[in-house]
Amino acid sequence: MGHENKYYICKKIDEPKRYAGLTLDEFIPIVVITGLCFFFGSLLTGVVLAGVVWLALRQFKKGQGPGWFLNLLYWHLPLHYLHGILFVKTPASSARHWLS
Repeated sequence: MGHENKYYICKKIDEPKRYAGLTLDEFIPIVVITGLCFFFGSLLTGVVLAGVVWLALRQFKKGQGPGWFLNLLYWHLPLHYLHGILFVKTPASSARHWLS
């Protein structure tokens, strides 16, 4: 057949994309921490530290929406170097007032 996914219905309309079972704002810190610790030769420490960070993020985000942590980063940190990577279609957070 090949058309099984043609009529796929999400369980929730605003269901976020998941990468390895994690939302993007959980996935990025875990990959960065694990990758850095792997690069420096302590993979076990990286996995344990990534697990602790993941649990802390889950506790911190409890009751919030799926992209809440990325929104927090966007508005409160100077992420001008990540503007083209994570926040592609959004203006800089310093441009808060729109004039016509």
